[in-house]
Amino acid sequence: MTPSASNAVLPDARNNLGLGTANTPAFAGAVLNSTHSSSGVVAQGLYGHGSWVGSVTSGQAFFNELAIDNDTVNTTGAGGPGGAIAVYIGENLGSASLTGGRTTLESLLNLTHATGNGAANRNFYVAGASVAQASANDGGTNTTGAGNFFAGNDSAALQTGATYFNSIVGREIDIGVATGATKVSYKEGLKIVQLGTGGAAVDAIQGTTADFAVGIVNQIGASTYWLNGIIFGEPDGIWAIDPTNGTMIGTLATALGGHSYAAKYGIDFSSVTFSSGFLNSTGFLVDGSGNTTTNGLVVGSPTGGSQGTGTVNATGLFVNGVAVTAGFPTTANGLGSDGAAFLPWSFSANFAETGTTWDLTSREDDCTSGTCAASGSAAIASSDSGAYVKLDAHAYTIVRANTAGFTSGFSFCGENTGTTGNATITATTSVWVGAGGTTLATIEPGASFCARSNGTDYEIGIAHHLGDGPSITPTALSGNVNDYNPTNMATARTIRQDGGAADRNITGIAGGFDNRRLRITNIGSTNNLIIVDQSASSAAANRFQIGANITIGINKSRDFYYDGTVNFWRPADVALANTVTAGSCGDATHSCGLTYAVDGRITAASNNALTSSGTTVVTAFVTSEFDATSTTDVTIAGADITGMSLALSAGKNYACHGFFPATAPATGGIKIIFTSEDGLTFTSGAYSFATSNSFTNSSSTTMGSAIGNSNVINTGFFVVDAFVQINAGGHMLMRGAQNTSNGTKTAYLPNGYLACTQQN
Repeated sequence: MTPSASNAVLPDARNNLGLGTANTPAFAGAVLNSTHSSSGVVAQGLYGHGSWVGSVTSGQAFFNELAIDNDTVNTTGAGGPGGAIAVYIGENLGSASLTGGRTTLESLLNLTHATGNGAANRNFYVAGASVAQASANDGGTNTTGAGNFFAGNDSAALQTGATYFNSIVGREIDIGVATGATKVSYKEGLKIVQLGTGGAAVDAIQGTTADFAVGIVNQIGASTYWLNGIIFGEPDGIWAIDPTNGTMIGTLATALGGHSYAAKYGIDFSSVTFSSGFLNSTGFLVDGSGNTTTNGLVVGSPTGGSQGTGTVNATGLFVNGVAVTAGFPTTANGLGSDGAAFLPWSFSANFAETGTTWDLTSREDDCTSGTCAASGSAAIASSDSGAYVKLDAHAYTIVRANTAGFTSGFSFCGENTGTTGNATITATTSVWVGAGGTTLATIEPGASFCARSNGTDYEIGIAHHLGDGPSITPTALSGNVNDYNPTNMATARTIRQDGGAADRNITGIAGGFDNRRLRITNIGSTNNLIIVDQSASSAAANRFQIGANITIGINKSRDFYYDGTVNFWRPADVALANTVTAGSCGDATHSCGLTYAVDGRITAASNNALTSSGTTVVTAFVTSEFDATSTTDVTIAGADITGMSLALSAGKNYACHGFFPATAPATGGIKIIFTSEDGLTFTSGAYSFATSNSFTNSSSTTMGSAIGNSNVINTGFFVVDAFVQINAGGHMLMRGAQNTSNGTKTAYLPNGYLACTQQN
């Protein structure tokens, strides 16, 4: 059939296109060959047009049908695995003269008038539908499936030579509801539905290898990857999600009943390795291992729908809407460990309460408000788990560990808020680990503590607000002690111990817990305390591991700490050597002026003269300004130049040299004299005097004679040289005065010196 330039009209209600009968075609097929060269309007190669009226009383109505009633053709050799194609519509775009876009196949369903279906029928109108169905086995077995059914398979490819395209889209689904359409109940861009009752088949079996509604995969051999799996928004489109009420990924409840909404995982990316993070948002990052970086954390339901009250820093921590700033949150709900509210096990020196106290539980023995039992007894309840309990100088009890409500994980912290008197907590049957292994824990005034059940006993750690912890003074020892556990040992930081009438051995101390600190002070007056290393006389967990016995002398102390890894007491201070021989240092010509004990401690020290190869140098300095005015008598008492006193030894000869900065009056000059005290006598000697502005020396060979220069006026310094022979040892002094009495002062300035070197 060769159409003319005008349209070929086929008005039949059911058009069979072919030559011959429907079942036995006379030819290979109907051939429509047309070549058109038109201007304005292009004539169709195949055109069917008609109107359908009347009614269909039974069966399916096909307005146009191309049907293959029974396909039994073997295409293995001719068509390969692709087989045959029932209907093929192809179009080659192969000329530079082609302009405008092309759509190879278009399906249009246009509703222009209300139908007679009525709203109750929930009418479905579908512009295009592909159905692939099977009702027979295609060669598959229980272990190996055969046959792959695709209801539709869209493929868009840019092959070699197709360069610089703007985009390639596998399938685009456009959807729109115009303003005039008023309302649509369901607006769904892409909907994937498992077939149910009324469908071609009821979907009842999950895939054994893979089962998913939407999958994004690559074929084997693909040489690139998708940069994004699922994306919202793109450069050629604007943002599509309602910014006020929209949800990017979410669920909608059904009104049809069926299964309850439940799943094993919300998001499961466990098989993926993330180079930066699994989840990323502004100020929030979760890496592939679950480590979270965040600007803020809110736990529980914020009060009034906000994070606390007022303006709160977004980097804070919130528990049930209450901002956690300094110290503890004000409620235990929502933040816990092992079912109990989280509280730290160590405390700073002071609890800095801001505005309110820390009431972390529904029950609290707040003794500062007078709600403690006035009779002096109260019980710790299971509801106190996670609590911050305030105590006073009363007696408290707690039931045996592992009792209902007091199993592992039960914990609480507290404080003795009283100023006098201890708070005591007695455990029924169970003992307090860390409090000497007894059933009684003693909390001194101002002390804080945390305790927990380990399922058998209670563990307790005690800190103190002020100082280094309390000290105890047990009675004097009457003999050696093993596993020493004096009264109030549980809370002691210092043991002030008198050894009694003899040296006493302490082989072990009870109550050790990891990193506990303990100081032992010997307050005795005559005898030592001996701390014995690794003594079998005490239980293994109470012993000292110190390398060698430690002797604590009278009025001395040693510090120890408990190593919970090996369960021993160890020295916490620096041990001194025990290998020094008691005595003093120096020899006949060298003396350091020190004596020391066997443990290396210095027991005495003195200022000795400097010695070197048998020669002693004795030096004195002017320590402060000495003023001489209105006197010419250098022998009078109190005229000693400040600091000028040298200790010289009997029978020794000394060569001395001195340099003195000084000022002199306008007239009269200055003079000096060497003299002695505490028994020093001279055998013989000589000394001279020279100044910075006078070359006339003044000298003497007799000690006690004044020398000087009346011409010294406003001098900058003077120099003294002397040689003396000492008969009886003592101190040699240097005194100064004016050569002529004057109303203005003569000043001997600081840092002047006189050095005498021993010659024999």
